[in-house]
Amino acid sequence: MQLGMAHRGRLNVLVNFMGKRVWEVCSEFGEQNDFLGDLKYHLGTRGTCRPCSGSVNVTLAPNPSHLEAVDPVVLGMTRAKQDYMGDHDMRRVMGVLIHGDAAFCGQGILSECLQLTDLPAYTTGGTVHFVINNMVGFTTDPRAARSSYHCTNVAKVNDAPILHVNADDVDAVLFAAKLAAEYRQTFRKDVVVDLVCYRREGHSEVEDASLTQPLSQERMRQHPPASQQYSELLVEAGVVSEEEIELEVSQIYEEFEAEHLYSQLQGSSLQDWRVRTQQDTRPVNLTGLPLSWLKMIGEAACRIPEHVNAHPTVTKLLQGRRAQLQQGRIDWPLAETLAIGSLILRFDPERHEALNTGLLMDRSELQYVVHPPCHVRLSGQDVERGTFNQRHSIIHDQDSAIPHSPLSDLGLGEQSQAVVCNSSLSELAILGFEYGYSLEEGAGLALTMWEAQFGDFANCAQPIIDNFIASGEQKWGSLSNLVMLLPHGLEGQGPEHSSARPERFLQLVDEDADMLWPAKDKALEDEKKREARAVVYDVLEAIELEDEAAVEQGVHRLALLQESFDYCRNIMVVYITTPANLFHVLRRQVHRSFAKPLVVMTAKYLLHHRPCRSPLEHMMSGTRFQRLIQEGGDGDNMCSSASKADQRNCKRVIFCSGKVFYELHHGRATRGLEGAVVLHRLEQLAPFPAMSVAVVCSQYPQAELCWVQETCSFSCVFVPWSARDTCRAGLMGMGSCTRLEGRSRSRTRAGWRVQAARQRQQIVDAVAFNMSEGFRMYMEFQQR
Repeated sequence: MQLGMAHRGRLNVLVNFMGKRVWEVCSEFGEQNDFLGDLKYHLGTRGTCRPCSGSVNVTLAPNPSHLEAVDPVVLGMTRAKQDYMGDHDMRRVMGVLIHGDAAFCGQGILSECLQLTDLPAYTTGGTVHFVINNMVGFTTDPRAARSSYHCTNVAKVNDAPILHVNADDVDAVLFAAKLAAEYRQTFRKDVVVDLVCYRREGHSEVEDASLTQPLSQERMRQHPPASQQYSELLVEAGVVSEEEIELEVSQIYEEFEAEHLYSQLQGSSLQDWRVRTQQDTRPVNLTGLPLSWLKMIGEAACRIPEHVNAHPTVTKLLQGRRAQLQQGRIDWPLAETLAIGSLILRFDPERHEALNTGLLMDRSELQYVVHPPCHVRLSGQDVERGTFNQRHSIIHDQDSAIPHSPLSDLGLGEQSQAVVCNSSLSELAILGFEYGYSLEEGAGLALTMWEAQFGDFANCAQPIIDNFIASGEQKWGSLSNLVMLLPHGLEGQGPEHSSARPERFLQLVDEDADMLWPAKDKALEDEKKREARAVVYDVLEAIELEDEAAVEQGVHRLALLQESFDYCRNIMVVYITTPANLFHVLRRQVHRSFAKPLVVMTAKYLLHHRPCRSPLEHMMSGTRFQRLIQEGGDGDNMCSSASKADQRNCKRVIFCSGKVFYELHHGRATRGLEGAVVLHRLEQLAPFPAMSVAVVCSQYPQAELCWVQETCSFSCVFVPWSARDTCRAGLMGMGSCTRLEGRSRSRTRAGWRVQAARQRQQIVDAVAFNMSEGFRMYMEFQQR
């Protein structure tokens, strides 16, 4: 059973329902437990509930103070558990949510969750809702909190039965709860139990409720508590005597005192109660794959069965992708398909079948380890086709309208399930659902992705991003490898649909700009700084000596150091420019030793931009995700002999991210500035790859450093760049990045199409012509 609730009554549930010991609760209030990242009554746990016969495994999800925010998370955890257990009839795993009356009808996230009840990709076979109806919200009376007579009327949207029960009648409450459970198991539908009760104290024990509800509070003082009423009922029925009740109560108090005393002698066992995803089940593997296997996966994923009458446009598109495989240069959607297809298949480098069929080209591939098929789930609004007509993971038969998924059966051996599903027009509940899905046991062998229709749609899901994705690991130890795909780019679609607000995610990264290595131990921090500095110098020396083997070894050491740096952060933010890097970053989410949420700024312009294609060789064995693509280096999909600038003559080094790179590349080529301007791409914005930047900058000691972005200077990444540049300068003893080129300051993130085109041209012109005096002199000398 997956359980979600607000903080009120949490300690009661932990002890009396989840089986947590009282001394463990008491110990968590001690000063020695200041390492906790959240309040004690926000923490989740796992336990076993033992009813009359048998036992039920219960998971209580951790929750923030944001009311009802945990609801979709619990639904996602429930659906994930059902999928991983093979609970297809949805009767072995059930979700239970406990609400307050004001939040049940007032928080819109619950209405969004109720709409998921019968959606094929989101249903959990019904949820049991318990409403603790105190008939007051903090200090607000029902007449000011809702328009309906009952707070539970909102549940009528999906025809859920609502059971109103007097909470003072213990037997009636038990009957209602049993009836609700049986209804859910029989009909697999939502059911609501409205516990009509009251709040004896204020919102907290120290508040005086009579300040705002004087009459009702006076009645509460005179009203006997439920325990007293039920005790009197049992005495009248002759079940127990008053002496037995008094003895039982005194024994309970004595037990509490003993548990409290024991907690002072015993340390906290918090780690045993945290809801954590097991990391030791995650296979650590390389992300590059044999070239022949990539082609086989691509061919299978682009094949239309003979019995399916696909739309001519889809047929042409898939034929074009198969042609890309033959030509050896693939676009963005195909790279995504290859990443998903490779993850859902079992890979065993030792198996004879692989060697015999040519999947492994040489014995060097034996550095790979076996990884079982991974479950892949991609959801969001219109993701089956793709908002920009780019994906087409689901093919609809033009005669029968029956959907067909080529990824469902690649015919290449054992494989897992790839679920690509459209969602309801909701961001808050859907993102919370997918986050919960990524938390459950078994998620270590799965990849969960959510794609926003436009990047700004993430605005509506900000509570999930702030309270769960960015902070869940530190607060509760919740590990997630959720991927957020956010279309981003100023392309004339207006202020909203242009920006995914990357600056917001960069502000959420727990990265200290002045600290190269995030270690609490100062000595360890200094040691890692020295190690990083030594590796950087070794790479620079190898570059100077043109020792390719030493350069490759040094770059590999840098990658390992950066991997450890990523481990210490809470989320990762990337704004990639090549299909190959998309392929690697998606596979990296599964094949690394730790789980971190990933935010991908996807450039809409690059989905169909012909120059934005990667050679298949950039995804084959031995390749990896490039945090920084150096011009002419690994991962450079525009690499040519003309693009390798002479470092001695270079006067300007430009760093950029996203689609603006292609605009700068085109502008530089039309002006013949290849030897004077160098373009480097920062693919991973956070954690900031300071060591890689230091290596690149050190190769251009006389050049002017410049950061170029298409957004305003107060947004996006320049401010984080400036701060982290201090770290780079401290590492190598060099100057800082002194120039910024981007849009002028504006209240909105973008304008209309013609205005956006004019602003992009202004950025390119500024980079090409508005140079320093030294660069102008250099250009004049070149022209003479």
